[in-house]
Amino acid sequence: MSGQSKHAGRKAVEHAALLLAAYHEARGKVQKLRQSILSKPGDQELEDQLAEAVGNRDRLYKTYRHKRSKLGVDGRLSLQKLENDQYLQLRINALILKR
Repeated sequence: MSGQSKHAGRKAVEHAALLLAAYHEARGKVQKLRQSILSKPGDQELEDQLAEAVGNRDRLYKTYRHKRSKLGVDGRLSLQKLENDQYLQLRINALILKR
């Protein structure tokens, strides 16, 4: 294992979980911007923000899917456990805020 981390798999799963949490946050931002546009139709600044937010959301999802596809079976199972555990989701969100 020269040159490789002993915990590379765990780090890859954590990174995928962070990407998923960031994607969910970006998706919420898109929803809020869409609601704002409905209340203020024709606001170009909001429409520009929405376009940027949609691009960011799509980029995050694509990156997450790519990272997830690179995980092995054990990594995917670990990621699924992380996705379904509320306590771990809170810790992941705290890590996002910390970075």
